[in-house]
Amino acid sequence: MTTATGRRIRNVKEQGVAQVYAEALYNAAARQGKTELIREQLQAMVLDLFGQDPLLEKFLAAGSIRRDAKREAIEKAFRGRADDLLVDFLQVMNRHGRLNLLRAVVAAYRELDDERSGRIRVEVRAAVPLSAEQEQKLRDFIARRFQRTPMIETRIDPEVLGGMVIRVDDWVFDGSVKTKLERLQNQLMASYSYV
Repeated sequence: MTTATGRRIRNVKEQGVAQVYAEALYNAAARQGKTELIREQLQAMVLDLFGQDPLLEKFLAAGSIRRDAKREAIEKAFRGRADDLLVDFLQVMNRHGRLNLLRAVVAAYRELDDERSGRIRVEVRAAVPLSAEQEQKLRDFIARRFQRTPMIETRIDPEVLGGMVIRVDDWVFDGSVKTKLERLQNQLMASYSYV
């Protein structure tokens, strides 16, 4: 199954398996004091390396390619460039035929690291960049409301028109001008239907 944007939706079982792998990696990294290093390297692998070379990701995820060929590719691509813990982890995923879940594992690792470090992701869509004062007020509000350190990611979206849309986990605040105009239009239409 895919979304309208073409992203594949993972089933619950795959999400559970990815979570188990992410927790195992996180716990091993924590024992070695490398949670942040591994997080950075996972992000770099998915965003940078796979972004530049999507064929590598497809190769690693392909079920039709032999595991020994993937083992050699992992060694060649990552050994000496990434921490040995991460390379060994990739080899474990390969031995169990789970490299197709790598992106899900990276996302689960990031969420786990955020949770255990007391951080929370905040997605903001706004028509224009936030001023330093606006961002600080938002940061203070989120910290008070959720009792965690906010990590704000702002995306400029001209469709918002003005104001902003804020998403934190399942909580959404839509203070955009576009939504306010739509509400006003709906109210006007409803009032005319009673006349």
